Amino acid sequence: MDDVAAYFQAVTELKPETKNYTTWILIAVNEMKGKKIDQLSSMFEHGYKILLDSGVYSLAASHARKNKVTHDTALTTPLKQIEGFESLMTNWKRVVDEYGNRLWGYIELDIGGRDQKIETRTALEEEGYRPIPVIHPLNDGWDYFDEMADKYDRLCLGNLVNAFADKREHILSEALKRRQGKSVKWIHALGVTPSPTWLAYPTESCDSSSFKAPMMYGGELTHITSFNKGLVTNEVYTTKSGQQCHIIQSRQAGILDSHVKSYMGGTDDRIV
Repeated sequence: MDDVAAYFQAVTELKPETKNYTTWILIAVNEMKGKKIDQLSSMFEHGYKILLDSGVYSLAASHARKNKVTHDTALTTPLKQIEGFESLMTNWKRVVDEYGNRLWGYIELDIGGRDQKIETRTALEEEGYRPIPVIHPLNDGWDYFDEMADKYDRLCLGNLVNAFADKREHILSEALKRRQGKSVKWIHALGVTPSPTWLAYPTESCDSSSFKAPMMYGGELTHITSFNKGLVTNEVYTTKSGQQCHIIQSRQAGILDSHVKSYMGGTDDRIV
């Protein structure tokens, strides 16, 4: 990935000031209610590239909490046991029907396990929808990644949000290796902040909400070092409180991201 680098900032609401950071936005269907749906039109007019998330992550998280199971288990639970799926599907179709041809892309409803995902996607494709498939290699198997990478030009890669650093590195590196010679042209890493690991095993795009870190931590920054990968630059700073702050920029996407980690006491494995 030497010529493409896009960081979709995951938001829960659409605000004009978001453009101070980026024009690449990911927002979930479950967040699209009332005025937020109407705001999409103006966002498009101002040049935003919007990736519509299915809202399945939130739905699975809710099911996991209520039933005291892991998030991965919730993702493979039969649909008839998932409260709220039909409502989510209705809302997904409503947003896609109105804005689908203006969205940068829209992600499939990837819940119910591998076979159920295929059934749901096939039914949607027969209705004329073109959702981006999501691969959870730890749940679906790498053979499913191979199959989808041969069939589709865009894919989303899951199992990354809650993964520890070593597992995340394995998933990204394996995907990078397996995509060679396949039809897939664009892979989006779900829930991944641009970081040293992502720079080592890059996908064409990723998303997270960690661009909010400067607002959370603030303070004066002291520059330490920087490094580059293709069009992506990572500037490393420290804060007065002894934390390390990474400011990650893409010259192509015009993005600005940051995340903060502590020098002492380990790191946040979700963002390294």
